[in-house]
Amino acid sequence: MQKRDKEKVSFILFKQKTPPTLQKQKEESMKKSAQKKTARASAAFFAVLFAFLFIFSSMPIYADYEKNVYSPHAAVYNTENGVFIFEKAAEERIQPASTAKIMTGIIALEYFSGNLDREITVIYSAVRGLEGSTTMNLKVGEVVTVRQLLYGLLVGGANDAAQVLAFEISKANAMFAVMMTERAKALGATNTLYKNPMGFDDVTAYTTARDVAIISAYAYSMPEFMKICETKKYEMPATNKSNARTIWTRNHLISNHNQIKYIYSKAKGISAGQTESGGYCIVSGAESSFNYICVVMGGTKNDKGDITAYYDVRNLLDWALDAYEMKKVVSEGTVLWEIPVSLCDEYSSVTLAPASAVYAYLPKDFDMSKIELRPHFDKDSIEAPAEKGTSVGTLTVTVDGKEVGSTKIVTKYSVRKSDSLAAKAYMKKMLGSPFFVIAIISLILAAVIFTLVRIYIYMKKASIRK
Repeated sequence: MQKRDKEKVSFILFKQKTPPTLQKQKEESMKKSAQKKTARASAAFFAVLFAFLFIFSSMPIYADYEKNVYSPHAAVYNTENGVFIFEKAAEERIQPASTAKIMTGIIALEYFSGNLDREITVIYSAVRGLEGSTTMNLKVGEVVTVRQLLYGLLVGGANDAAQVLAFEISKANAMFAVMMTERAKALGATNTLYKNPMGFDDVTAYTTARDVAIISAYAYSMPEFMKICETKKYEMPATNKSNARTIWTRNHLISNHNQIKYIYSKAKGISAGQTESGGYCIVSGAESSFNYICVVMGGTKNDKGDITAYYDVRNLLDWALDAYEMKKVVSEGTVLWEIPVSLCDEYSSVTLAPASAVYAYLPKDFDMSKIELRPHFDKDSIEAPAEKGTSVGTLTVTVDGKEVGSTKIVTKYSVRKSDSLAAKAYMKKMLGSPFFVIAIISLILAAVIFTLVRIYIYMKKASIRK
């Protein structure tokens, strides 16, 4: 996103019109049926059809586009705004599956920060119980580095790498899982409970597509994490127990090593895997003017054997990358109001304007008439002198009742004080002040008392003379 040095930028989430449907079979069938009818019936049919399309083209994204997402759970998250622009059952709980490895990688990178070449000796308890799962075939007594384990974890999805890291950090899977859950909550993923570092199915473990997106957005901000998870092939040198290894990514979005049909040139990482209960879980980032995280979970294969979760990620990211833009909803310096000004013989009021522009993250075809300006003034009038840019209140900008952002309301130009008006105002203020009234009353009382005393003294002297 390009920087705007002098303009305050604000963001908000709004829904976009439904993207084009993926298939046209139903429409084609209806057209063929219509051709068999009379001209009059055909005209009536198309009139109804056009009305139908008009109504549904203006409906929110959730109404139609969900039908084109194969996976039962999905979310698209815009990282600059921290908002979701698409959700499908995104708050329903599901097994974490392979997405757990994202959190395992985050914790390991933070724990071993600055020391990724630290050597770890593989122990038996750290590689047992992984039979039949994806591993990098680590051996008991093998000496490997943290960096090598991270590549095994985030590139190859190796479960033994996850478990070795967990045991090195916390000595047990259960303790490490507690760390994972606590770290998730600290990131704002409050509907997640991990039970192991690999993401093995566990009936008590759960997460949501929303939480995975939030966690993934944090991982997306970690350069080392992204460097590793975007690696297509990692060449691991020989160790004391093994010859050199080649670790290929399991993410078909970024590599055509095993599958070419899922490749997506815009994909950036992040995770791909599958378990029996969690289904296919694919997480990927993409960026153009904005950064997006796409999460699909619980995916399956279609009749052709295709992993449709990959298609979901590609379609959702393609749509997101083209659907939104920054729109200026308030221009800096545009005169919108005026406020009375006193002590000035040139003007009786001064014009006001927004101190800075306000931008909103909106669909490209958003109806700008929905923008609403809500000014709040600190006072009913101002007193000269006042410099240009003097703040007199706050402007809040909303769309459909949701706040876009705010900026100060400032004077458009300077106003000078009139000395004569100022003197008159000062005298009026003084004459009406409680202090002045008390002072006058005090003077009058003093004069009365003084007069009475003088009279008393005079009368006393007069009586003495008699």
